[in-house]
Amino acid sequence: MNVKCVVIDRQEDAADRVVILTFRTEDDNKHPLALAATGTPPPGVNLVPLDLSNVPAPTSGSWAAVGGQLVNAGVQSPAIIITGATDNPNAENVIFEYRPAGGSDSDWRGGGTDDAATKRKEITSVAAASSYDVAVSYVVRGVISARRVLGPVTTGQQVAGTFVNASEWATFNGISTANMSNRVQYLNGSTGRASTGRVLPTSWSVGIKAIASDFSISDSAAGPSVTVNIAASNRTLDDGMVVSYPSGSIIGVPYATRIYVWRVDPNLDGGSSYGYSTNMADVLGLDKVYLGYWTTRAAASASGGGGSGGSQDCVDAEAFVMLADGTNRKGRDIKAGDKIKITVNDGDQWRVDDIDVEKNKIAENLCVTLISETGITLTLAANTPVVSKQGWDVAANARGLRLPVMDNDGFRFELITEVNYIGSRPVAKIEAHQAIYAAGDQPGRVIFTHNPVYKHR
Repeated sequence: MNVKCVVIDRQEDAADRVVILTFRTEDDNKHPLALAATGTPPPGVNLVPLDLSNVPAPTSGSWAAVGGQLVNAGVQSPAIIITGATDNPNAENVIFEYRPAGGSDSDWRGGGTDDAATKRKEITSVAAASSYDVAVSYVVRGVISARRVLGPVTTGQQVAGTFVNASEWATFNGISTANMSNRVQYLNGSTGRASTGRVLPTSWSVGIKAIASDFSISDSAAGPSVTVNIAASNRTLDDGMVVSYPSGSIIGVPYATRIYVWRVDPNLDGGSSYGYSTNMADVLGLDKVYLGYWTTRAAASASGGGGSGGSQDCVDAEAFVMLADGTNRKGRDIKAGDKIKITVNDGDQWRVDDIDVEKNKIAENLCVTLISETGITLTLAANTPVVSKQGWDVAANARGLRLPVMDNDGFRFELITEVNYIGSRPVAKIEAHQAIYAAGDQPGRVIFTHNPVYKHR
């Protein structure tokens, strides 16, 4: 309203903990009348209360959107890039949305809610060479403004990166062809894709996706502490290579303590030592093979503790797995022969398909809950592999990755905004031909996870 006022009273409401100010309007045009310089009084002031429920849209020109590509490690991915600055000083957040060009209000998809200081937003969960409308709106005192619609804009093409061969590596200073020969042999010469998980860090190729032989942990009382005994075991990698780990012991572990056990093996040659921690996050080092967890006995006179080997590929037994016909069934009830929804990467595009389940068994594992930017959730084993356009990782590290999801709005990639550790739970170990399958904590709202490992082609 921009009306000059004078404060004429101030009161304190102790019950509601607020201060009440009383104003009187002030008009400089009253002075000529007061000094008898004129006989015409100034016009009255019309006070119109501010409607706090009506937040205007961002002004024209405050934001701009373009379609294009983002480049990472030689890979060009389609994207929408939004730039600008918040022009409402009361804005708390900025909401970014997008939809297929010319769509209806029900077609808007969440691109993210960011701090009001945001100057740039990149949306990558879009199709290549496609046209989109873009919208920007503000949140002021919890009220969402009208949208400022931008565009349409057209995204760029998806372009795969290129790999170099041994002779090309030799053009780099200090690198010889012989030096690179053992490394390049693990890349497919025509596609550039890795032909074995051995090119990945130890924790990704062995700790996540190797097949383990029977494995066991036990403990024995040793005076004021416990000795944890680790049985010998093998890990078979995806190209058939077998890595053997010897038996060993960890001494001096306190009673009634849960520990997480790993093998240090940076070169996939059997490793050098066993390690443990009471913090599960410590098992995720790149050179470590996670073996399992163990809770030591309560006292010297008590019986042995309990635990489990490091299982993987597990969703919470109560999570809902999406079947091929679109219905949902709890993980504990999935059985061999069921057809479930999966996602498949066809080079530069992702699609939804279905596949037969081979088998399922119930076990126990330490779990986390993933939460996406639109609230899709999935509880699963913390060391379950997840797939994103940014690369592979484990569920415990999924915060900040964009994972494939699906609900009534269709298939897309969404940002994982939270990863919450929830402890040990029953899990369903579903085997389905190494596929990336769909599951979620609510029926029909799923995240695709599991089995993102480089395979022979």
